[in-house]
Amino acid sequence: EDYRNASVTFEKSGDFTRAADTATRSGDFARAAMMAEQANQLDKAAQYYNQVQNYERAAEIFERLMFMNIKERAQGEFLESVHNAIKKFGNNAGTLYYRLKQYEKSAKCFEEAGNFAKCAEALSQLGLYEKAAEKYVRAQDFKNASLMYEKAENIDRAIQMAEKSGDMNRAAKLAVNSSDPVKAASLLFKTGKYEQAVEIYFKLLIEAIDERTTSEFPEEQRGNIKKYGVAAGNIYYRLKNLGKAAWCYEQGESYAKAAECYL
Repeated sequence: EDYRNASVTFEKSGDFTRAADTATRSGDFARAAMMAEQANQLDKAAQYYNQVQNYERAAEIFERLMFMNIKERAQGEFLESVHNAIKKFGNNAGTLYYRLKQYEKSAKCFEEAGNFAKCAEALSQLGLYEKAAEKYVRAQDFKNASLMYEKAENIDRAIQMAEKSGDMNRAAKLAVNSSDPVKAASLLFKTGKYEQAVEIYFKLLIEAIDERTTSEFPEEQRGNIKKYGVAAGNIYYRLKNLGKAAWCYEQGESYAKAAECYL
């Protein structure tokens, strides 16, 4: 049972497969990895390299196996076994490259494996927040997509993804600092922040009234006045601030509502 010397003997005879097997039985996985690689048993070789913490070499072999299967997929009919192999080796390589902080290679391997969430993690480490967000969208992880879009300063998309994830409070918070006050007011209203919502609608109403006096297209401003007047009036009515509700309704030409409030 001298497996170490048996491994050396098998190596000398060119039987690398048995040299690898006997090396594992002796507990020498570093040698087993080299012998398995010589025998072209690349999957085993990568696993042995991983066991002895030679992550760089293990990652390189897993990546090589991934590309071999990608090439096979491109040359022939699509096979489930090939798809599964790409997924397996891509994830293995991606995980090891991430551990080695080689994030670009990690992202590429995870993408090929169809693991878009992990691909996004690697891209975020590179500061590629917009691309990371896109991968999170593909993974249907809208919460993290929103966070990445915010980091990329794409606030409109960050709001959309926050809404899609169901986090209306976050969407409203983002919208307040965006260039779309109407969206902000709408989201604040949906989250029950009526005071904040009505402040925005009232401000928009006053701006529209001011602009109407100097605008070349007063009818366009009239439409805005009606829209913001009614929106603000509805919220003031809900808040039981009937004086302001009446005035806003009147500006919005909703005279029946205004009359009701004045009464």
